[in-house]
Amino acid sequence: MVKNQISNKDKELNVKLLRKFGEQGLYKKAVGVGMMQAAINHNYDIEILNLSNSFLTLFRRTGNEDYATISRVLRRTAHTLHRQLLRQKKKNTDPRFLTLI
Repeated sequence: MVKNQISNKDKELNVKLLRKFGEQGLYKKAVGVGMMQAAINHNYDIEILNLSNSFLTLFRRTGNEDYATISRVLRRTAHTLHRQLLRQKKKNTDPRFLTLI
């Protein structure tokens, strides 16, 4: 189940990071934090994917393009983390992610 509520703190932090570092900078930071968190929580890729869906829902409600960009970056991050966890054999494939055959 996707949690559609995002705290104001998370919204403000992500928008601030997007404006400060740009789309590529936010992606690099998200992957870095994600890899550290994935060492502790092997389902962190799914949490990031759910957060991406929440930002997409927020974009649809508000029309703020920053939320759409953040959603795209987080989805890309989730797929990157998932592939990395698959390579490390810490995770099995999941139908919510694209995997190469």
